[in-house]
Amino acid sequence: MRFAASVFITLLCAGGALAAPIKHGREIEAANTGPAAAGYHDLRPAAGGEIKDGRTYPFARAIAQTAVYDGFEVKGPHVLIEAVAFTRPLDISISQPLVMRGVSVRVPPESPWTILIRPRAAPIYVLWADLGGDPSFASRKATPSALQLRGDNATVFRSHLSHTGDGIDISGHHINISETLIDDLATFPGSHNDGIQLADTSADVKVARTKIRNANPQTSCIYVLGDGVTIADSYLAGGGWTLYGGAKNNGHGGEGASNVAVKNTIFGREFFAKSGHFGAVTYWDRAAALNNTWSGNSFDDGLALAP
Repeated sequence: MRFAASVFITLLCAGGALAAPIKHGREIEAANTGPAAAGYHDLRPAAGGEIKDGRTYPFARAIAQTAVYDGFEVKGPHVLIEAVAFTRPLDISISQPLVMRGVSVRVPPESPWTILIRPRAAPIYVLWADLGGDPSFASRKATPSALQLRGDNATVFRSHLSHTGDGIDISGHHINISETLIDDLATFPGSHNDGIQLADTSADVKVARTKIRNANPQTSCIYVLGDGVTIADSYLAGGGWTLYGGAKNNGHGGEGASNVAVKNTIFGREFFAKSGHFGAVTYWDRAAALNNTWSGNSFDDGLALAP
């Protein structure tokens, strides 16, 4: 794989010191996520398109050795895209790990996605990013999602996703989302809004210290399916039901989600009196065989919440 203006370096911590720790998703705001919060104020413009093996990219750097970014170790040679503003969707399938740090991807309406990670792509790290639709086109049909994770091994950290129908759509394994804000989901006739939507192929998905705000009276903040899903120390508010728990494929039949843990999460009532338009949680299965656990969850006034 070739990259223009390649630089071969080892980074102990790209961009300086580690971010101040976030203890709970309620602390997450637009001001402490995205490129500007990480000190990126002058992003280089780029059109977007495919990022794959065998091409030259003036905005990408080849990093020769293992490096650490915001506490995440990226092993071996990898690709770094830093301080770039893309104006068209990205379609990513490269076979080396990819770090996108301090990047903006804001796409026009009716784009097929904002970022698509293809199956069999190498691990991707989306750090301090700003992703989604262009809010200046709010009156037109929105892009379906800000981030489609069809591949495995993705990390999303301190990013802001907004102005798309869904925030993150997940069908892969080993997905880590932390200290991220998903809000201002776009609605239009026939639209479907999930902050995070998991497919039944998903596995080993962790959502921690994250805030999801869905002001629309449909669908959810998180729609759970798959196996091995943890939602911890997060803030969720809005949607039809704030959390779909995955029981019997959320009412569509079959085993549904298993090994799901929801803990220390606050269900906000800033949009609706019940957190979601219909309620806080639905399709939660306590069956011992599914190994699902619910602990320490409450409404925003501290009132304990049982599914």
